[in-house]
Amino acid sequence: MLAGVILLSLLLASPVYATDKNTLRIAASRSIVNTAVLEPLLQDFNTLYPDVRIQLDSVGSLQAHDLAREGKADLALTHYPPEDERLFEEGVVTKRSQFMYSEFAVFGPPGDELGLLQEPDIKGVLRKLAKHKAPFIVPSPHGGTYLKIGELWAIATVIPDWDWYENTDTTPLGTLRLAAEQGAYAIADIATYINKQDELSENLVPLYQGGYELRNVFSVMVVNPKQGNDINVELANKLHDYLVSDRGQEVINVVNREVLKTPVFVAAAHLDPGLLAEKTRKDLVEANRQFLILVLFTGL
Repeated sequence: MLAGVILLSLLLASPVYATDKNTLRIAASRSIVNTAVLEPLLQDFNTLYPDVRIQLDSVGSLQAHDLAREGKADLALTHYPPEDERLFEEGVVTKRSQFMYSEFAVFGPPGDELGLLQEPDIKGVLRKLAKHKAPFIVPSPHGGTYLKIGELWAIATVIPDWDWYENTDTTPLGTLRLAAEQGAYAIADIATYINKQDELSENLVPLYQGGYELRNVFSVMVVNPKQGNDINVELANKLHDYLVSDRGQEVINVVNREVLKTPVFVAAAHLDPGLLAEKTRKDLVEANRQFLILVLFTGL
């Protein structure tokens, strides 16, 4: 399916806010743009809807939320569930569904001088980094990765305030590059690393991953048409439905097998509570329909 993948006509990091019935504006977290999964998904979507022109704005998750609030995006792809849920509760988006997840990991120099590989959980890893006041690189505060890192420090009951704890304004990929250059530590999505592993692995390797706390859930959200006159709800709904469909979920699996060569992403639409409830409702309607048909034929 992915053989001969060509570049889509995407306007990366070039937001164009005027739209028409064939234009779909997507505000996407850099953590998904900087991996190998988004382009095959959008290309396959374009095979179903060849007239659709996709405008992709690659930003931090919080910036994607802002674009949704301002009516400058039709659909958002983000990865920080607490804020995603808040956006839904505020009515800024009418649909919010998880469609896949991956994992965050702690990265550092290959020698593992601090012995992070020996730690049983993320709390132990972070406490050891704090104890040694290890150089640590943090990405832009506008993204979901930054928020997740703050959440993990809170779980470890650590306040990261030492001199070598560096807040930057970089992307997660930029953070990994800085960590590799400086012999520092960082937290990022494992998929971002694997997509650039040939470039990074000589000086930076994953030292800890696993555990529910490090799960990185990606959501697709349809912007409420009340947010602006130009919201293309029809196309946004089509992409939402595609990403959670069996076809879209299989593309994620194919990317794992054929591109990444490892199960980095987990197709997870089947775990979304809203989608599960909708499936249950449809199954119940169908069961009632079949029962009525049976009753009618029995009556005959």
